Amino acid sequence: MRELTRVEADQTAGGALGVVFLVAVGGGIVVSYAYEKLGGLEGIKRGIKRVADTITGSEREPE
Repeated sequence: MRELTRVEADQTAGGALGVVFLVAVGGGIVVSYAYEKLGGLEGIKRGIKRVADTITGSEREPE
């Protein structure tokens, strides 16, 4: 019995399409989890506003 070449191994494993599919499914799960944890669209908007305020310095602490 001989070892498979790289091309044969890729064909057996599904090649690049298999990897792309797994990354897409994993990314969808992560995005779904983050969306739920942040409180949906409104939570995401609040988070983006907080980051923008921090970067621009418009949200200052009282003196």
